[in-house]
Amino acid sequence: LGIYLAVLFVLGLVLYLKTELPKIKIAISVGQIFVLSGLLVSYSRGAWLAATVGVFSLFVVLIYNRKLSFPPKSGNPDNLLDTGFPIKLGMTTLKDFIKQLSFALAVIIFWLVIFYPVFTARFNFDNRLEARSINERKGQYAEALSFIKSNPVLGVGPGAYTYALYKKYSDLPVWQYQPIHNIYLMMIVELGIPLAFMLLSFIIYLFIKIYKTNPLFFPVVATLLLAGIFDHWLWSMYAGLMFWYVVFGLAKEAK
Repeated sequence: LGIYLAVLFVLGLVLYLKTELPKIKIAISVGQIFVLSGLLVSYSRGAWLAATVGVFSLFVVLIYNRKLSFPPKSGNPDNLLDTGFPIKLGMTTLKDFIKQLSFALAVIIFWLVIFYPVFTARFNFDNRLEARSINERKGQYAEALSFIKSNPVLGVGPGAYTYALYKKYSDLPVWQYQPIHNIYLMMIVELGIPLAFMLLSFIIYLFIKIYKTNPLFFPVVATLLLAGIFDHWLWSMYAGLMFWYVVFGLAKEAK
């Protein structure tokens, strides 16, 4: 949930900057209240970090490309995802961005005041549950590296990560067979180093192409890619795979 909302929050910022229609800006702002609220109370540190990096990268893109103006393709101002819609990344866009950040800051302060003890607990690594979570993640990384060492070329097979855990530790309760919370390592474990290298190279190629052809959408993809370091569902579940390809597919209009 946190990763999903992190990507949507950055996408909402991009849509807000791309439209010049006041009614749509208001609608997006209202939607951002719910998206950001859900993101905050998901209590996912990885999602928070991904959203923060996405927002920062959007700021960098706006500063770096402030003199660019993208010519219209379709000329349809209602198509917010059409990169042909004229975008002038100038001071007006920066002011809109700062306005949205101020709005987001107010929402963050609101939830921090209400649930301050819960938020601080997420950063107290002496907390029993937090210590357990960190230890479990360390164990997952150790297991992933052991699988890569034993199956470096062909991997354990697509979708067979938890089955490989079962074969190695057949006496564990079923809920303890957890995939590693990192889609990139999971790719390597399941596909093997050669095939995973090819797939990751293609993802990097798309990432660079998106930056060159549609820089305003770049932060959305950056948020998604960073979020992949903190969970497995973008690779291990159908909903995650669909979400992954839909986000990349939205950049198709950048041709």
